[in-house]
Amino acid sequence: MGRVVRDHCGLTRRQGEALAVIIRSVLDRGRPPTYREMAAALGFGKHTGVVSHLRALERMGWLEWPEGRSERALSVRGAGWRAAGGGRLRLVLGNTPDGCRLADWISGKIVLPAGEVARVA
Repeated sequence: MGRVVRDHCGLTRRQGEALAVIIRSVLDRGRPPTYREMAAALGFGKHTGVVSHLRALERMGWLEWPEGRSERALSVRGAGWRAAGGGRLRLVLGNTPDGCRLADWISGKIVLPAGEVARVA
């Protein structure tokens, strides 16, 4: 098995892709994706791979996922959501618990139209 490559915030490529799918889903539809939707977006045949990535992101402090709750209860730490009018949400980016700035991480990973993101220090 090869060396695991992580980005500047400590995420593997697949963990970053999973996080991006969650953020994009909340922006587009106002809710996190289901396991099946995530599996389809990430190219997994089953949702069990998705669950392992979500648990890893939770252990790392990127996600809050109340015990015994569905995937709809997921929330991204350091990200807040504000109404932006017209049924849209604006993503407000702060820091993750380990100090990684979400605004720096998200740059180049998720295409966000102007006005959809408010960056905070």
